Amino acid sequence: MDPPAVPPHVPGEYQHPERDVVILSRRHLVALSVVLALFALHLQLNRNWPGYYCGLPPAPNDDSDEGESWRCAENVSWTTFPDRLEGLLPPYMARTSFNIPISASSISFLALDRTASYGSFRVSQTGGPGPEAVVEIEARYWSHEMVDNVRVCRLRPRELEVLNGENPWRFAITSDKELDRKAEINIHLRLPASLEPDSPLVINDLWTILPFYSHRFEGLSQLVRFRRLSLMTRESDITVDPAILGDVIDAHSTALGSIRGTFNVSESLYVTTGGAIELRANLFDGRAPDNHDPVLVGMEPPGNTAPTRLHMFTGNGWV
Repeated sequence: MDPPAVPPHVPGEYQHPERDVVILSRRHLVALSVVLALFALHLQLNRNWPGYYCGLPPAPNDDSDEGESWRCAENVSWTTFPDRLEGLLPPYMARTSFNIPISASSISFLALDRTASYGSFRVSQTGGPGPEAVVEIEARYWSHEMVDNVRVCRLRPRELEVLNGENPWRFAITSDKELDRKAEINIHLRLPASLEPDSPLVINDLWTILPFYSHRFEGLSQLVRFRRLSLMTRESDITVDPAILGDVIDAHSTALGSIRGTFNVSESLYVTTGGAIELRANLFDGRAPDNHDPVLVGMEPPGNTAPTRLHMFTGNGWV
């Protein structure tokens, strides 16, 4: 004898599956909001931004290869101006300059001093033809003691990088202790002219983690090509005047900084900011003729009322 058929279930007033999904989704959103709020509070209490966000160095007692790669190999030497400069704040100043090879596998500038410094990072093509770029740094301090507490140094390469024959040039702004008043440090990377008149100067990899530094690229347009360019700041602007050329470009100003300019990109462009976005993206395919992978564009606009203007143009339709 066959068992009686089970009648179909008819949901009651409080048993609608759609409503259950909505309630479940709301619970997930509330839980996620609580987790994010606690995480943000944790970062504020430990004052470790951008350590968590940007993957800054391990603890000083980390003796691993990764830990060693965040240690200074050599400090830059400063030319100091001992007299107080009237009308200039901060009132004391020091300067330095050095050359780096443009053939380096990567060039990077990192602020590892947490909140001990702020300033600017500027890139131009104002050097003469040659195999090296010039880095000029001007530091302004509130007291002579700050010169000893805020340093600029070249970091040690990783063991794997040495074994692979790579030659990264990583520069760090470091501080032994937290200071009451910040030092102002302005970095100018002066790229040389290309040795090939009909081709742009090629930079393999340029990246920054400079939370309180504005970024500005001046007059590069089609004269310099970045195979990879990654910029990270927090409360400062990223400005391109008038344009930059690159294969892979990432630009992030995570808090209130704006991102402005024209980006000529052949592979991918990713932009995030909490401030205004005024961006023109010219997308082209500079890869092999049979490579029809699309040019990728990602943007996380601000969640507030800051203006967002994005203009995109493509030459071959593969976007």
